[in-house]
Amino acid sequence: MRAPAIRLLAALAVVLTTGQGAQAQPSTGVTALPGSPRMESRYDIYVGGLHGAQAVAVNATDGERYFTGIDIEVVGLPRLFTDLRWRIHGLAQIDGTRVLPSRYVYQRHRRGEWRTTVTDFSTAPPSQSFDPPRDYRADQLVPPDRIARAYDPLAGVLQTAILLGDSGECVAEAEVVEGRKLFRATVTDGGMEELPRSRRSMFHGPARRCDFTLVPEAGAFDAEEWESERGRGSVWLARLVDGMPPVPVRMRFERDGGSAYIHLQHLTASNGAVVSLP
Repeated sequence: MRAPAIRLLAALAVVLTTGQGAQAQPSTGVTALPGSPRMESRYDIYVGGLHGAQAVAVNATDGERYFTGIDIEVVGLPRLFTDLRWRIHGLAQIDGTRVLPSRYVYQRHRRGEWRTTVTDFSTAPPSQSFDPPRDYRADQLVPPDRIARAYDPLAGVLQTAILLGDSGECVAEAEVVEGRKLFRATVTDGGMEELPRSRRSMFHGPARRCDFTLVPEAGAFDAEEWESERGRGSVWLARLVDGMPPVPVRMRFERDGGSAYIHLQHLTASNGAVVSLP
């Protein structure tokens, strides 16, 4: 897989919202709220028209807390060139229409090794830990006071979906922290669109398009990354599971000269949740 495609797949892990575990995969320490209504969905990821990865997502809520987990794995021909894999878990509190991030765990597998970054929003100030341990300088980290005002990527997507369900529009602006990098995310409403039937997706019908941009703000960016890390795209959301926020049914992401599409392929609900397709 070409380097730009690998970087784009890595960026997708920042944008998205738990599949089978890899050998020696460390625990994230965030549970999926067992016994609560939940939905499980599978997405196919296309990079430059090539089916390059699959994502399995789990969402569960007990009404006050919301768990999101996603496992991304390179598949097909690209897998001959890389063993990249990502596992991301997030837990957030829900206060009315407000989302309060609690804990976010980002894991990446590459060259036979797992690396884990934990962002704990529940401490004062918020804290971050790294495994294997690293002794980063202060200028290589996001300042704790900036983390305290930020969302993690999963909580940010959840907040956008809840606002959409409440107001009918997706309009938001916030800082998003991913590891040692902080982005300014801006979401604007693209209106309703009728998505046609496609062999790449199980979904067709009306969905709300939410357009977004990601701009580097602070943290461990080198001189070139202040421009190359800029990203933009769209996510199409539809309410498919009763009692759950709208679900991403399609995503488009562009960064550093590359583009990727994510299509919903399968969706199931359990523990009392009910799927209601249009």
